[in-house]
Amino acid sequence: MRNPFRRQTETAAPTLRERAAALRENLSRQDAAPGERADLYDRLLTLYAEDREARPVQGREDGTVASRAAILVSNRLWALARETIAMPLPKTLDGLRATALASAILCEAEHSEDDPTTLAAIGLTRAALSVTGTSLPPGFIGFGDEADHEECDAALFAKPGSVPAWAIAEIQGKDAARTSSQTRPPEPVAPAAAAEDTFAPAPTDLADACLWAIRHRAWADRASSVQDWSDERGDAELDRTNAVFTRAIDEPSTNLREITAKAAFALEDFERFTLRPGHKADDGTRIVHTVLREVVGVGREAGTPSPLASYSGLTAAILDGWAAWGATTGAANATAEDLAAWEQASAKRDHLLYAAMALPATPESIEAKALACAWMEWVNAERPGQPRDTYGQADQLVYDIHATIMQRGQRDYNAVSPVPFTLSETALVPTVDFAGASMVELWDIFKAAELVCEIASTAAGNRHGRAGSLTRWVSNALCAVLTEAVDEARRRAPDNSDDRVARLSMICAATLDNEDPAEIQAFARELLAMVER
Repeated sequence: MRNPFRRQTETAAPTLRERAAALRENLSRQDAAPGERADLYDRLLTLYAEDREARPVQGREDGTVASRAAILVSNRLWALARETIAMPLPKTLDGLRATALASAILCEAEHSEDDPTTLAAIGLTRAALSVTGTSLPPGFIGFGDEADHEECDAALFAKPGSVPAWAIAEIQGKDAARTSSQTRPPEPVAPAAAAEDTFAPAPTDLADACLWAIRHRAWADRASSVQDWSDERGDAELDRTNAVFTRAIDEPSTNLREITAKAAFALEDFERFTLRPGHKADDGTRIVHTVLREVVGVGREAGTPSPLASYSGLTAAILDGWAAWGATTGAANATAEDLAAWEQASAKRDHLLYAAMALPATPESIEAKALACAWMEWVNAERPGQPRDTYGQADQLVYDIHATIMQRGQRDYNAVSPVPFTLSETALVPTVDFAGASMVELWDIFKAAELVCEIASTAAGNRHGRAGSLTRWVSNALCAVLTEAVDEARRRAPDNSDDRVARLSMICAATLDNEDPAEIQAFARELLAMVER
């Protein structure tokens, strides 16, 4: 009914549909050439269609020319989408249409309830698509909040997949250019030697030849997966390494340097073929491994070049490569020159990541591998211009790593004087209220201390000087925390099943290690009683 206190108007307020129609009309009357950004729109659709076909190949054929070419297609698509978004605001419906499509490509599968920035971007993208009447391209799996998003995602990767010829040709051309340009052999301890693409014959010096063979194996692992080697090429490279192995067996060592180099080569071979992940080593195997590592360590203490220096060299190369790559990502590839610089830095990035992947899984290589892993995570997580608090917890860690690497040239880390460690190895025990903790809290303390103690213990075996003192102190201090936590658990008499499980889990290893029959029998009786309750 009519409101007598409100003046009635002759016409009703325009509906949302009418407002949208008016907006379309106003945009179309702007003084801009018709078909604004039509070329960008067409290029985006073409690249997107190629990316949909190539996407299944990326993970299914990891490391091959085809998979790298598929990644190139995706990178080229995202670069074009970012270039479109970075352009001045559109003046026509056609321009807005291209911008909406680019935004949809960048927001695909990005939905997150915890990220208001992403929610806003998706909402605005959907609004722009609606206003311009733009349909999502075929194969679009959704923004991530659709009911059928997971099914669409699975269907995309279940397809056979194919890669456009231009991408294959570009990757093959880059590989050929790198291979032909690398002709000089590495120095005995060349930084990032495992990342080289071509090696000259092994040096004549026996020690240098052993160090060369270690790096050559790591390079061959990476290069054979990237360049699709034939069996003949693989056999040829294997023969070169085997020849050095035969020399190391047949030629007696004449000095500590040769002994250390032989031990390093034997250690690499031992960890590659004998101590593979999941291998249960017996005491004989473990002592051989220990002696080899100690010989390498003695040689390093005596100033003998170590092949492990190449690992730290690769770490430095990754830091430099990350910084160079990061410098090319901020401008959203606005020009052809920017895009070329970004592609070159991205190729170098892939080169270094494959080199880190090729390193053997040993404590010495953990720094290079961990840094490479963080770089890969940042490539997936990066959203230029977004503040740190808009990222998730894990992505905030790589955000900090990236920020530090981009600023590392402003700091001289080597100028920081290390502080000697004079604290007692039981110094951490008084800082923890063991008696006041519940059994579940005590179990959490135990697990946290056990995890960090294991990491520190592993690192301590491969660090010398003050760095080694730090890691050994951390390991021993946490062992003291573990001992105190177990002793506190022994004093408890839990009255519920959760606490009983936590207590038995904590004292199990210590009870078995003590090898006291009475303790083991008491533990077994308590465990049986808990099961029978």
